[in-house]
Amino acid sequence: MCCENTGDPRAMKEKKILAIVDEFFDYPELSRRTLANHWKAFTPEQQKEFTTLFGKLLANVYMDRIMQYTNEKVVFGKETKLSENTVEVQSEILTQSKSVPLITG
Repeated sequence: MCCENTGDPRAMKEKKILAIVDEFFDYPELSRRTLANHWKAFTPEQQKEFTTLFGKLLANVYMDRIMQYTNEKVVFGKETKLSENTVEVQSEILTQSKSVPLITG
């Protein structure tokens, strides 16, 4: 498992990243949506266990990718309202050598 407190700079950075991510991600909601209709078949204990394991899975899957970023900046540009509940934000990642637009769709 990542993020053990070993004094290792990478582990410390991973721990900081997870603390930030945990503030923004609603793991119970993500878990419920992932399981869809199956969520109701789980007991509350199973739902809690799934939510914990799902959060760990997401961290393990994405942590290496996140750790590859160094000194890049995300720049948010023009906002376009697409509907009552949807907004498109033009965004790009700036590296030392290039700009990479973030495209959805």
